[in-house]
Order: sequence, then structure tokens, then C-alpha cells
Amino acid sequence: MTKSKQQLFEEELGKLYAEFANRERQDESDESIASDLLDLILRRERLRQGIVAGTSEASDIDATTLKRMATWDSDDPSVAVPEKTMRKLALGDNAAAIRYLRISAEQRLNAFREEQRERARTPREPHPVDMLIERIVRQNPKITERGLHNALRKQVGSGVIAAIDEREIEPEDDKAPTIKLSGLKDRLYRARKKLSREPASAT
Repeated sequence: MTKSKQQLFEEELGKLYAEFANRERQDESDESIASDLLDLILRRERLRQGIVAGTSEASDIDATTLKRMATWDSDDPSVAVPEKTMRKLALGDNAAAIRYLRISAEQRLNAFREEQRERARTPREPHPVDMLIERIVRQNPKITERGLHNALRKQVGSGVIAAIDEREIEPEDDKAPTIKLSGLKDRLYRARKKLSREPASAT
């Protein structure tokens, strides 16, 4: 089967990206990284337009690409980092472009880490099936894993459990994840442990 122009472009683009990635060295300077990145951008645009390197057309395309990079002015905040980086590269401020990318990446990473820490500090809503298991165990503290399985099957369609098959328990709440039946023993243990810490009046 003959490959389409788009397929050929994507294949060549993949090779170009792989070549760029393989150039990376541990001790590479910001200036060198910037030079490689700018070369990648220019070569990608030539490839996209089917222009052969070293020709007068290639020089014209490179000049146009650099001009577009230097004058890129978007109102979209989500592209602020690549926009400023492209501008710096096009204007020859290579090392500053890479330093800016590093700082931006570090800020994003720190923001992500803080978000993860905040999520970890925020108490999670109990799973509705776990709450049901606790009610069942409270009524019968000596219930076995098999007995719990049977008790949960009787609850299908009662508002908490939508279905139970050979492997999973599917809750009615779409936001709650399914539960593996293989983990039922552990959930029974945790329910017993939690209830054992409750005041006697609660049991």
C-alpha cells in the first residue's frame, strides 16, 4: 500500500525527534541545547513544507520561521512559556531561553507537588461500599468473608451496589471506583479494626 504524504511526513518527523533526543548529553550546556532546539524547529518546518535543506527555498523558509517566532504574540495564557522561549531563540538569546524553560518547568513541578501534598492532606470521602461493609459488620461482627460476600450480593440494586460479578463489585455511584472481590478480605479486616476503636455505645 502506498503511503500518504501525511504518513511519510509523520515517519520523517519521528526520525527527526529521535535524532534530537539522542543528541542529549549529561554535561551539555544551555547554549548547545538551545542550538539543537532551534535546529529542530527549523528542520521541522522545512520538512512540513517539503523543502530540501541547503537550497534558497530553505533559507527563505528559515527566515520566515524565525520572524514568526520573534513576533509570536498570543492571547492564550497556556502558551506563554513556549511563546517567550521561541522569541528568545529567534532573537539569539539562546542560553536565556533554556534557563527560562528550566525555571518554568521547575515552577510547574513544584506546583504539582504542592497540589499532590494538598490532596494527601485532604480527607477522602469513604467508599460507599466500605460504608455498607461497616454497617454489615456492625450488625454481625463475627461475619466471615464468604458471609460478607453473600450479604453484599443481597444488597445489589438497593442503592449502593449496582452489580457483582466474579471479579468486581460495581457501585451505583459513578464517581466511586469498582472494588476487586480479591480485596474483600482486607476490607473486612479494616472494617473490624475501625469498629473496634468505636465507643461501646456505637456498637
